[in-house]
Amino acid sequence: MNHIQTDVLVLGAGLAGLEAAWVAAKKGLKVTLLSKGASASPWVLGFNAPVGANDSIARYCEDTLQGGWNLGDPALVSEIASGSLETIDQMRSLGQDFDQTDHGYHLLQPLGCSVPRLVHTQNRTGLHSLHALRAALSEMNVTLLEPYMATELLVQDGKVRGAAAVQMDAPNALLAEAGAVVLATGGSHLMYHSTYPLCQTADGFSMAYGAGATLTDMEFVQFEPCRAVWPKPLGISTTLLAKGGKLFNCRGERFILNSYPAEGAVPKDVLARLIALEIAAGNATEHGGVYLDLTDVPEDEIKVNHKLYYERFINEGIDLTKERVEVGPSAHSMMGGVQIDPGAWTGVDGLYAAGEVTGGIHGANRLGGNAGAEIYVMGRIAGHSAAHAVLGQNRNQRLKEATLQTAWQKLQPPPSGNTGKEAFDALHEALLKQMAASAGAVRTADSVFRGLDEIKRLQSQTAALRPNGFPALLRRLEVLHLAETGALVCAAALARTESRGVHYRADFPGLDDAQWRRHICFSKQTGNSPVLKGVHP
Repeated sequence: MNHIQTDVLVLGAGLAGLEAAWVAAKKGLKVTLLSKGASASPWVLGFNAPVGANDSIARYCEDTLQGGWNLGDPALVSEIASGSLETIDQMRSLGQDFDQTDHGYHLLQPLGCSVPRLVHTQNRTGLHSLHALRAALSEMNVTLLEPYMATELLVQDGKVRGAAAVQMDAPNALLAEAGAVVLATGGSHLMYHSTYPLCQTADGFSMAYGAGATLTDMEFVQFEPCRAVWPKPLGISTTLLAKGGKLFNCRGERFILNSYPAEGAVPKDVLARLIALEIAAGNATEHGGVYLDLTDVPEDEIKVNHKLYYERFINEGIDLTKERVEVGPSAHSMMGGVQIDPGAWTGVDGLYAAGEVTGGIHGANRLGGNAGAEIYVMGRIAGHSAAHAVLGQNRNQRLKEATLQTAWQKLQPPPSGNTGKEAFDALHEALLKQMAASAGAVRTADSVFRGLDEIKRLQSQTAALRPNGFPALLRRLEVLHLAETGALVCAAALARTESRGVHYRADFPGLDDAQWRRHICFSKQTGNSPVLKGVHP
């Protein structure tokens, strides 16, 4: 049995996980990081912080709560707004510089923010922070194990005491025992052509749900409004719309002007919806999108401040300063996830969570730049809370042999397994396509109900197949995690009979505050049925 023991186990080595590990290790604890080896953190453009002359913590909170259609938790939002100031000091202490002007930080204005607020290091903030944090952790009592996929949280007497995992590039399984676990697995490539890495298969959502945590706001999946649909899927920052970018349909019409004074004035959730509706109305461009025209944006804004995106398109033979591109909405961020309190506690003893795997901060829509702020701030808070819990407990307690053996047996391919990885790959692709068709940027009861039925069928089919080795076992577990999470997304989308934020029901296009200014929650304790909870006071 490959069995390790650690004080704090962090699942995920993106920015939220690294922050948690950094804080816990600074308290003298032994920390183990388990990672699949890929995350969305390298693409973090920057993070919001109220450092501008006309900004404040109160204004940051107001923008975030209003942008989330008044469903965000004010206590969590306040933590993000105030903690983002600490992020600047922390990362500077680790050697990261942020872009400056003669008057202070160079700030970009993300969609939904009333003032410029995005602190950044060129447009490679995430990459620079990853390097800085990894360098700091290399000199601390931290062990990084990758590529490993966590498959299950180990629970004993109602307390999370570690996790089971499978190595992704070798036939090895692992049981990691810990005093506390921080879940920082990020979002999910839940729909076909999502912006997220394919290896993000909703593991954290499914594992937390199985361990007894509550999942909230699962219907709110944010769609990146302007992802290139040709010649290949390529992301581009919507901050360029505030700098003069324009959108046209196939008729040459700036259709956004029918509802807003300019493209840069549209909240991100509404922008994705308007583009999706324009495409559905038959006004799509040749490859099924709309035209994004940045030729009137100052060249320095594209080539310098958005260099990463400019180079990405240049490598495909497209010069954003001279030609327009075809774009459309693509599944991006999960607004919902594991319910946490301001201390990043999940309500399950021994389990803390940070980053996109959590829900409750953004409500029905996430403002640009708040994903970055969230992962730094809540990562640190989760690390602090987990460390505090470990330091206050009997660190000699261990998992029972029966618990270990039960977990170990689940990680072994059955001797009679006869299904190869290719079969599970096909189920994986079918699931992603079904999610995109049933729970996309525009939804109806019929589309979501059909999708929910098909996802449950795929889930049952996957569960019935017996993998013939570790690669097949790994993919089977990923499909099961995706199916369980996707089913909850669809169930919540079916239940919410209104349109709010990133959730748009074409059959219920209006906002219904009287009935639906509340959360839809799921937990194993309630029998997987949706439970409605009021908004935060």
